[in-house]
Amino acid sequence: MLLSTIYLILVFVSLPYFLLSNWYNHPFGELLYWFRGWAHLLQG
Repeated sequence: MLLSTIYLILVFVSLPYFLLSNWYNHPFGELLYWFRGWAHLLQG
């Protein structure tokens, strides 16, 4: 439960940073990469 909470906090903290820093260069590629990375991390 605690790890899930930490993951959620990290997700919400990191998402705006990635969107703001990379949106203009790779608006969809970066977002997909971000989701893939978090899914891989959550799965182990």
